[in-house]
Amino acid sequence: VKYHRCQADHPEFTTTYESIGQTVDVDISYLDLMVVRKTILTTYDYILKTFTDDEGVQKPAALRESSAKDSKQSPKPEADKDVSDNVSTLIQEALDTIRVDVRFKGTDFSLCHDDGTPIALLSVTAASMRVLLTHQMLVEATIGNITLADQLDLMPSDESSAMSETKQFNHQAQQDPRRLLLYIKGDELADFRYETFDTSSPSYPGHNATVKLRLGAAHLTFIERPLCELLLFGSRFSAMHGLFEAARQAAAYGTTQLTEEMIGSGNKCHFDVVMSAPVITFPRDGIVPYSSSSDAGNSNRLGVDVIVAQPGELTISNEFTTVHEVGRDWDVNHISLALQRIGL
Repeated sequence: VKYHRCQADHPEFTTTYESIGQTVDVDISYLDLMVVRKTILTTYDYILKTFTDDEGVQKPAALRESSAKDSKQSPKPEADKDVSDNVSTLIQEALDTIRVDVRFKGTDFSLCHDDGTPIALLSVTAASMRVLLTHQMLVEATIGNITLADQLDLMPSDESSAMSETKQFNHQAQQDPRRLLLYIKGDELADFRYETFDTSSPSYPGHNATVKLRLGAAHLTFIERPLCELLLFGSRFSAMHGLFEAARQAAAYGTTQLTEEMIGSGNKCHFDVVMSAPVITFPRDGIVPYSSSSDAGNSNRLGVDVIVAQPGELTISNEFTTVHEVGRDWDVNHISLALQRIGL
């Protein structure tokens, strides 16, 4: 983690430091994680029993009344209020201009049975995010790639330790492209950009904010056995349903609030979204012979007869125009939607 602050009167403030008072650079190295159901659920149960109140988070009525009386009888000193105001002012001044860059090399999630034998390897590579706060706001995020490889029946050549076994599994799975259950064609899985604009700026584009999203096409190979094992692996996390449901409700509430604010406030938001649906490949009988190499030169990497389903690419965008009618100018929001590249 690197933090740098530059004063506005510095001679290189507008050149070297691009008129940004604070910069934060965060680099995260590659992580190898083993996901074992028994370990995660045991840890989750320990956290619930240790850090939650079985009797509920509500205080008894008498205790709440006592706390309320104490707060009324002991008002906050005026000196403390002045100090708090001064601190708030200093914090606000310090956060006037700041840029945060986060770079993540990637993570390998080795999904394993309770005894440590691998099921699949989920790899996420080259993620990055940038947040820039000035009189405007800019948020950029990208995810380079994601792969899911079948690791069933892989036997390590060195059984000296669990770590060496995991590395051997990963190496073997990445060498055989026929074991890829999910992969991305192209350089980026996701590219997101959100930017706000100052209406008083000479470069104001005519809208208050813009959202740009690009989702690359994921390729999913429907091989029956590993997918069934993954579904069974996921179903065993039913004990964490409450946590997943709380996260889902929080995300849904945040999205709803943001949508209502954008629509009800009258602000103009320009969006440009291109989403590619997953391309699904169905091999004959749901089986891929990993041991067969007779079709290595074939363009079909699986070496078997397949059906390929392409659900298509969805494009949503809008454009603002001004129409003069009934003696005044009206702002019109034109929204276009297209679905293309559908095939079987």
